[in-house]
Amino acid sequence: RDSEDWLLAITTDHGGGAVKDMSKELWSVFLEDCKCIHKGLPQSSCQGVHGLQDSDVHNTRFLILSGLNVRPGEIIPPPEAIDFLPTLLRHLALPFDDLPGHSRGLRRDF
Repeated sequence: RDSEDWLLAITTDHGGGAVKDMSKELWSVFLEDCKCIHKGLPQSSCQGVHGLQDSDVHNTRFLILSGLNVRPGEIIPPPEAIDFLPTLLRHLALPFDDLPGHSRGLRRDF
């Protein structure tokens, strides 16, 4: 409807990669340090891994936005997890100054 101002927002809590994308040195150190299913062993369906907080692949997140007040194009630098809530609150015209993070990907003039 013309009177509604929707924002569709899609994100993730962390990036990801597959075992095949990891260097052998990183994989061997990672397995030796973690030794648990949520910290490094392959997941059967997608061969992904959890617990690589120091890896750029796992620290890169996406934020896909669609709506009338979305600035077109890629969000640079990539958003952080703490940017999601301020972005939603700004769209709703609610205060977010006391939160960490920044509104990302929305036009400045609305």
